[in-house]
Amino acid sequence: MNEQRKILEMLSEGSITVEEAYRLLEAVKDDNKGELLSKRVKEKIADSKKKIEDAMKKLNHKLENIGDKVSAAVKKVHVMDSEQTDNTEDTEENDQDE
Repeated sequence: MNEQRKILEMLSEGSITVEEAYRLLEAVKDDNKGELLSKRVKEKIADSKKKIEDAMKKLNHKLENIGDKVSAAVKKVHVMDSEQTDNTEDTEENDQDE
């Protein structure tokens, strides 16, 4: 707004013509639009970055949970396999005793 006021003061003092003032005011307006657009783009980028970071945290948490479940399942299978091996050995020993 300061720039617009300065342009109007220059016009009233006769330092510039109406046509020059109009061109300057248009240039200031376009520049302000660019700054506003740039600010909005930066805000959108920051917002998107935050959303991506949040999504990555959730994904990492879910992957950790999956890893814990897979690990528990592998341990369970290992225990079951050990028990089955023990039972098979017991059965073979009993068969040999008979």
